[in-house]
Amino acid sequence: MKGFIRILAVLLLFSLAAGCSCSKIGDISLVDYRVENLEPHGMRSISGTVALNLRNNGPTLTFPTLEGEVFRGERRVGSFTLQEPLVIPGPNTSWTDLKAEINLDPEVSVFTIMGMVRKFDASQYQISFDTQVRLGGLRKRIRRDRYPLEKIMKKKDK
Repeated sequence: MKGFIRILAVLLLFSLAAGCSCSKIGDISLVDYRVENLEPHGMRSISGTVALNLRNNGPTLTFPTLEGEVFRGERRVGSFTLQEPLVIPGPNTSWTDLKAEINLDPEVSVFTIMGMVRKFDASQYQISFDTQVRLGGLRKRIRRDRYPLEKIMKKKDK
């Protein structure tokens, strides 16, 4: 499950870079992260909070919503939803909380997830997502369908 929370953090960074035309807006990097809490809800759902230490060289951004799906090959693994708006202050390096809920598909077992996290290979995964980014009074909606996770992680590393 920690792997999925980490994927959400990388996804947010990617959506900033991919969706905004001003280069300063996309100038955000993940310095560090720590899992604050993970709360399982049965065997199919988990809520979690991850503290993100982000370096934002641009203006303050707000993500009021974010939802999406994770795929491994052709198989859907589950979905995720942001539980609270995420604010990334800028220009600044600071900690902010990412609170999300992850729901696994019925045919995906906890043992499958454990195996996927142990032998994680980003080239096997794709993410579809829909989010909004707010900059002051301006809003931009960003959608991607089955975007390769490997490309997201390469953008983050640059």
